[in-house]
Amino acid sequence: MSFCDTNCECRTATSITIGSGMTIKSGANVIFKAPTVKIQSGFHAEEGPTVRIKQE
Repeated sequence: MSFCDTNCECRTATSITIGSGMTIKSGANVIFKAPTVKIQSGFHAEEGPTVRIKQE
């Protein structure tokens, strides 16, 4: 299982898939940047984080 509990930025020139096993912890500040960002079932954000998804 993958956890993000801090400030982080995930960036790629192709695509990002956020899916099963990804948990964003309370208080985290996460940015996903890619031309295509796919969100699948199983993605979980606890109450309190900031999650930004940017198409670029």
